[in-house]
Amino acid sequence: MKNSKYINKYLINIVFIAVINMYFNICASQIKKTTTVSEVELHYKIVSEQFKPLLDNKINMNLYYGEPFVEYEYTFGKEALNRPIGIRYNSATNEFVVLDEGNRCIYMFTDKVKFIRKIGGAGQGPGEFMNPKFFVLDDEGNIYVYDNQNNRITTFSKNGKLVRTIRVEFINTFYFSIFISNEGDFITNLPEEGHYITVLSKEWKVKKNIGKIDRIHTAKKATLIASEGLVYKGNNELYYVFLPVLQIVRIYNEDGVKVKEFDLCEIIQKPSMKEKVPFEKRKYDEIPGNEIPDAPSSLYTITNILYKNGCFYILPKFNYTTDEKLLIYNQNMELINTYSFGIDNTKYKLLNYYGDLCFEVMENVSGVNLILPAKYSAEVIKYSFTKTKK
Repeated sequence: MKNSKYINKYLINIVFIAVINMYFNICASQIKKTTTVSEVELHYKIVSEQFKPLLDNKINMNLYYGEPFVEYEYTFGKEALNRPIGIRYNSATNEFVVLDEGNRCIYMFTDKVKFIRKIGGAGQGPGEFMNPKFFVLDDEGNIYVYDNQNNRITTFSKNGKLVRTIRVEFINTFYFSIFISNEGDFITNLPEEGHYITVLSKEWKVKKNIGKIDRIHTAKKATLIASEGLVYKGNNELYYVFLPVLQIVRIYNEDGVKVKEFDLCEIIQKPSMKEKVPFEKRKYDEIPGNEIPDAPSSLYTITNILYKNGCFYILPKFNYTTDEKLLIYNQNMELINTYSFGIDNTKYKLLNYYGDLCFEVMENVSGVNLILPAKYSAEVIKYSFTKTKK
């Protein structure tokens, strides 16, 4: 009887402790819920000493925040974003086009971010993809998708109808992009052609090569790696090639003559934390094997570049900062503005560092919107930049 009394008392204590523990767990979860930033709310706002303009204190400091643009919880039918790697605004239809590497398809959304239709899917048939890596729009709104496993470029109309498929050789480069000129030509970087810039017809036939590749290293492979870049043709009829490994940008005219060259370390970054070595004094051949050494600077790479309205919108990546930057340059490579924004890497891993991310920039009277696909969190993020007055 006495033992039964103790047992009952012991059980009562256990139940009491369990209830108390449950109560505190509920309270903790509620606190966590209320203090965690909502998906829909502002999730990052930074005004910090480390986010000063890069080159010139005459450029205004800005306030930046991020919010979901296409949320990971947004479903359409039985689908949702999986691994989006690109977004573009199609001015011909007033729609947003998203390339999803994970679902191997393209999604179209209204300008109010409402789902419209899906294009393609996994497979090797017409209009299907195995590994879509890049896409671009032309002035008429047609969509061109490069699939490096099916080894082809597939063209869709602005409304998503299959137009044609072109077989291409496998393009084995980290930095890859295609630019559509006003003449309707493909402009890209194919180092194995022996030049920095290659102009091709819509049938993927070489029309001309521009900018003969310099010998960077005795090993051919190392030279090819160093010659990879992102290419564009400005409305000034000049060709631009950005070479992230060499950290330079070269400009050529229609005749293939180099008219200007800029050091990316000078025009993009803050003063380096290391002693900078001029490009012409970097002795790559002293490195054995196929290795290309990192340039002695704080500029790590260029994630990607958007050319739009006569401006270059550049997303660089630095070695020594936790923030990201959107830099805007004119065609003379003069800085127009710079925007710093923070990324919570525990939540968003936005930037892929080999040029396979296509972003969009929308400017309006109130500021600039940077729209980034967040590949690893399966959503698209918008950063709204508002210029502040001094």
